[in-house]
Amino acid sequence: MLLRSPVEGYAAACAALAAADLTGTLAAPRVPVEVIAGAEDDASAPDLVAALAAAIPGAVLTILPGVGHIPPVEAPRAMAAVIARLAGTAPAP
Repeated sequence: MLLRSPVEGYAAACAALAAADLTGTLAAPRVPVEVIAGAEDDASAPDLVAALAAAIPGAVLTILPGVGHIPPVEAPRAMAAVIARLAGTAPAP
């Protein structure tokens, strides 16, 4: 997938993500929040992800051991387990 992406598009997406500051929206989630990171992620380091989780009231932090930057691809069963657990905590619509 990454290899099929135009370099310019990928660079623009990276720039947009780097400039985004959504911290003002973290204070009042209306749904359960699970923050997930790979323990071996060099792009979104686990300590930064842990800080994000700490900034969201009631958020649960899950660090997946041996996983890098793309947990759904690298550890689909672990991700499915996290999502299933989270879905069990969500209120019915």
